[in-house]
Amino acid sequence: MNAAELIVKHWYQNKGYFTMESVRLARNKELDLVLVKLSEDGKKIVDKIHVEVQVANNFVNFGTPAEQMAKEYHQKKYISVKPAVEELLGTDYRMVEVRGKMALGSKDIRDEYIKLRKNMDVEVIPFETILKDVQNDMLTNIQSDPVIQAIQLVKFQCAE
Repeated sequence: MNAAELIVKHWYQNKGYFTMESVRLARNKELDLVLVKLSEDGKKIVDKIHVEVQVANNFVNFGTPAEQMAKEYHQKKYISVKPAVEELLGTDYRMVEVRGKMALGSKDIRDEYIKLRKNMDVEVIPFETILKDVQNDMLTNIQSDPVIQAIQLVKFQCAE
């Protein structure tokens, strides 16, 4: 599990989701996160999500147009694993993709990509939205995860 996936996992856990991460499947496939949220009384499942996280440490410059990228990523990360996800969650689950910044040449293509993914019934959440939420919700209590500890350090040590 990489740092971006850990941050996304933490974000969903703070929203009351139970998480399974790095779920191994046949043919060297893996689900980044599988999430389940229970009702307040804990008696029924109110939300189920399959999340894939695609974030790089820099502004990724793709050589592929957004439309082609959206189709290929959807096939690779959602359609090809659909039977396995349905085995875990049933058929009534949501698909979510967390995306970092994207470019084609000098053009930012993430907004276009997000619109295309929405038409494929996939909600795309910009990674910086999650990162800002995690930073804003950060308390001073000790966090066990080193990535979350690093965010906590930056927030409190760099505060003006």
